Amino acid sequence: MDKGLCALVVFFHGAMTPGDPFTHLNYFITIGSMFHIIPAVEGFRIGRSMGIAFPVVVGLLSQVCSLGVTMPLYYLVFFLSGGRARFDSATSITQVHAQAIIFGLIVGAGIPSIYMVILQNPIATVIWQPFPIYMAVATFLYLTIKRPVHAESGFHVIQFFYLVSLVGASLFYLVELWPRRTDLEALKALYVPSTTPLVGAPAPVQVHDFLKWDLTFALLSTGIAQLWFVSEIIEIPLILLWYLIAVPLIGPGAAVIAVNMWCEGQIGDRVVMVKEKEKEV
Repeated sequence: MDKGLCALVVFFHGAMTPGDPFTHLNYFITIGSMFHIIPAVEGFRIGRSMGIAFPVVVGLLSQVCSLGVTMPLYYLVFFLSGGRARFDSATSITQVHAQAIIFGLIVGAGIPSIYMVILQNPIATVIWQPFPIYMAVATFLYLTIKRPVHAESGFHVIQFFYLVSLVGASLFYLVELWPRRTDLEALKALYVPSTTPLVGAPAPVQVHDFLKWDLTFALLSTGIAQLWFVSEIIEIPLILLWYLIAVPLIGPGAAVIAVNMWCEGQIGDRVVMVKEKEKEV
């Protein structure tokens, strides 16, 4: 265990090296909440399958195998297990469940992450590692204190969180983009992973490149999975066009978050339609 923890500490302290590695790590953390919110939200939906009912498993797997490996596997299980009821019924989550998810994310992931990047010492890094468990415990405690008695939709809570995440990811990207706006090589060094092995490169450079690939695969799998939720075929080229325009302007993280807001909006619209039909009946 000591050997394994030492390897993780060395890895993440390489990512906290001043310059591009640390900048990219902060960007990763800024948009990384999306990869934990999505499984948590899907895990609380009405009618979800047991294959996606335990987001803590997804979180722990991402810590062991990386997000770039975990998110494609998650979506594969999601779709093969039936996922959510796409069009047959409204599949929102309650407002209390949505609040519990956000609370769990802030307490279980946000605080340990801030603690790690500010202190940058081995103890803080080790404490941060099992944060998906902290998230699960914090979410459970919130639901224990405030039980979801009323089935009020949590749609607006989740959308507000996505909006805040989108604005945060965009601002971070633009702040880092502006000083490099005329230097294409500097931008590539910060965001684009290398297609050739970095043999002999310093450890922080290799760690930075690994995280760039990790984030790329996580974003790609999420972006591709979002195409599954379209209701009309014309929406697919529109989403792809959005990515083509938005990725260089506001960053890949914000672009994917925006589409996820749209996907959640599809569900919100269905909830309203179902309620209107129930009133008519």
